[in-house]
Amino acid sequence: MSEYAGSRRSASLDALFVETPKSTLLPPKKQLDVGRPLKKSSPQHKALLNRLMAMHPVDHLLMGASGAVAFAESASQRAQSLGFTKPADVLNYLDLMVMFGHRFDIDPQLPWVGPALSKKSMTLLFESALSYLGTVSGDTGNLYIKALLRARKVSPTSLMDRVGVSESEASRLLSTLHPEKSRAMGSQLSSLLTLAQALVAPHSKGVRPLYLVLMYLLGSHFETDPRYAWASVLLRDSQTSESLRYKNLYAEASSRLRLALRARGGLETLVEEVR
Repeated sequence: MSEYAGSRRSASLDALFVETPKSTLLPPKKQLDVGRPLKKSSPQHKALLNRLMAMHPVDHLLMGASGAVAFAESASQRAQSLGFTKPADVLNYLDLMVMFGHRFDIDPQLPWVGPALSKKSMTLLFESALSYLGTVSGDTGNLYIKALLRARKVSPTSLMDRVGVSESEASRLLSTLHPEKSRAMGSQLSSLLTLAQALVAPHSKGVRPLYLVLMYLLGSHFETDPRYAWASVLLRDSQTSESLRYKNLYAEASSRLRLALRARGGLETLVEEVR
């Protein structure tokens, strides 16, 4: 959960966890199996994993060893499929995936990505990303941390029990959570809602506010992101009712959020600011 962990290149949250992430919902077997290891580790994959551990330690810890391997593999594949084959460009692409989600290249919340990708220039892509981060995150990432804190204060019932949300309701909710991002997103909200409906169709009757909030904070394709493999496990659990799936999703996301927030220095001051 470090999409906006600062406006400097590769910046992540400042401190490592003092405890191992815990989950009360996913059996240990499922947690270990969600990201399958690569058959053999190439120098490029080793460099990507080292990048994760060195520059994004909180995310690396949250996704676990197998999730980190899957995330690194995804970064390598996505970068090269878009024409970024230089080792340095692939590493930078991984940084962008950490900041914006593993499919940031097709996220309607990020309209600046398409034009930058069309130029096939990692320099331009990163410059566009840093400009955007300066607007929605601030110099230290505090604007995004505030959004996470606001999300923690939203009524669980209002997020989980509603099935269906209008564009005006979604706009009010998202602008309350992260006003800077809402202004930057502008007219893209309609596209985000359309995508949300398509993504939840296999396992939900409609777009619940909780799903939309997670798309907003974690990236529009968070459900298939190796970093959030727990979300896919919970949402696609056909043995559990839809209502309970979302309750489990909320509980797990809240647990991960608490761990991520604990890793941020100066949190107490921010908590006071958003009360």
